[in-house]
Amino acid sequence: MMSINIEKEERAMISKETYQSMVETECHNIVPIKQTNYYFDTTSKLFLSNHKVLRIRFISIDNIEITLKEKLVEEDKENNIPISYDLFNKIINLKQEILITELGLTFNADVNLLTSLSTLRYEIDKNEYLLVIDKNEYNNIVDYNIEIESNISRQHAKKIIIDYSKKYHFDYNENYISKSRRAISNILNN
Repeated sequence: MMSINIEKEERAMISKETYQSMVETECHNIVPIKQTNYYFDTTSKLFLSNHKVLRIRFISIDNIEITLKEKLVEEDKENNIPISYDLFNKIINLKQEILITELGLTFNADVNLLTSLSTLRYEIDKNEYLLVIDKNEYNNIVDYNIEIESNISRQHAKKIIIDYSKKYHFDYNENYISKSRRAISNILNN
């Protein structure tokens, strides 16, 4: 069954030292989540050219979902569908055309796996927002970021991330490049 999620979030890149400091300070008794995102597009880059990202997120054999993420003006819209491990394997190994009717998508020879990105994620619920601290690995690169997912608004998330930037001494840049774009750009530019 498809779910739609509207994200009101802000993100920032952080250094390894800031990541370690934040994990030590903010993540008491929090068990990190390990997940891998697999990013797809057509040979003509249909999704990227329309400000969309098509991914499969694998957390465990029982927790896999396809997401079509679209960048809107003030938020991101995610259309998510849980899938089985069997369907995940069929898509990754694409030996036949696969239709995902809920998203109006067909995985076929024109849809390519671009890259994957593995994340060690800490999620800390702070009531009015979720603090996410990530270590990302893709294409022989390791980087770190935080996300603030607000229950209120993107402006609220921005205020909170600026507060964290002051507390942990990192630069907040409104022109943040998402981890999906970093991983995909790295592959396309090499």
